[in-house]
Parts: sequence; C-alpha cells; structure tokens
Amino acid sequence: MTEQNENRINVAVPENYNGMPIEVILREGQAPEALNPKEPIPVNITGTIDSPLRWLEKRVELIDQKQANIIVDRDCMKISLVDKENDYYNNGIAGMLKPSKEMIEFGIKYRKKMGACQTKPSF
Repeated sequence: MTEQNENRINVAVPENYNGMPIEVILREGQAPEALNPKEPIPVNITGTIDSPLRWLEKRVELIDQKQANIIVDRDCMKISLVDKENDYYNNGIAGMLKPSKEMIEFGIKYRKKMGACQTKPSF
C-alpha cells in the first residue's frame, strides 16, 4: 500500500449537513479499551408453550440451525429450544403447559385412582 492511500479517511456526511465542523476520532489500537467491551448475556426464558416458537420466528435468519436443538418432554408438558448448544453463552427458551385445577381434581394426567362410587359425584 502506498503512503498516499494510508493517510486517507472517508467520512460519510448526512444529506442535511449544515456546514458545522464534524469531529472524527481516529483510534489506533485503543478502541477496545475506550469502548469497554462486554461479554454477551445468555438468554434464558421460561413462558407459555408457544414461547420457543415466537422467539424462533423473530430470529430464524440469525440462528445456525445445526447448532440448535428442540427438546419435547411430554411427561412434564415442556418444550425447550437451545440455540448455540456448544457455546458458553447459549440461549435457552422453554415453554410449559400447566394443568388446570379441574384436570388435577379429576385426576387427568395423574395417577389418581377412583372407584365407581367416587366418580359419580364428579359428573
């Protein structure tokens, strides 16, 4: 590279520029210290059963699908999405279903045993 090209700086000026001076800061090797770099914050969200789908719909083009997985746990009524599974800063989004009090009282999905006489008042 010639010395003439090394000393050039391109500055993009906005369309509504009014002639006021523009400050240009040129940092040589000092940008990381001046900008105070921060580590990414992993996202861990637990919500309703459609939370993984809603999170994925907004970010589908940003995700490497080979580094993500979805786990469906039918017994616990839970869906979990993990993005960047081998990364320390991975994202985890979980969606859960909670049984209604009627389902619990009637014994649906639980091992509540009732005889014929016990089920009669339920109906």
